[in-house]
Amino acid sequence: MKNVPHDDKEDQDIVQWAIILFYKKEMGRKKYLVVQNKETENISFVSWAKETRDNELSDTGHREVDEELAIDPEKYTLIPTNVTQEFVFWPKKKERAWKKAVYRVFLADGSNIWPITTTKELTSAVWMTKKEVLNTLTFDDVKEVFEKATKEITI
Repeated sequence: MKNVPHDDKEDQDIVQWAIILFYKKEMGRKKYLVVQNKETENISFVSWAKETRDNELSDTGHREVDEELAIDPEKYTLIPTNVTQEFVFWPKKKERAWKKAVYRVFLADGSNIWPITTTKELTSAVWMTKKEVLNTLTFDDVKEVFEKATKEITI
């Protein structure tokens, strides 16, 4: 049997992904911003893969919030969490189909980001209660991550 050396390229091919979980308190209830992607129709949170121009994953988060919701980074602060999740892209994302990825969740107080408007990348952006979010999200792994991340919110 031949000894095959380990190829580190597989680890380098893992896509780094940022998920931004905006939250606010409205009439005594916590609400979370959920978006629908126009291309894939997936319902999730503002998120995207780290690009070469992004120095940090937080740069990815700020860039995506600007691109998807046209919100100035001065209006919110991204707070990194310890919540991460590995996943594999579905075939709807043709350029990344079946590729491995890991996302990290960032929290952001959305109390000062109104009105919410969407850009050409999104169909909608809606504030929902936790129960509504869990009933609406497209992917079960995002539901798990959402449950973990909401435990870190202290409003």
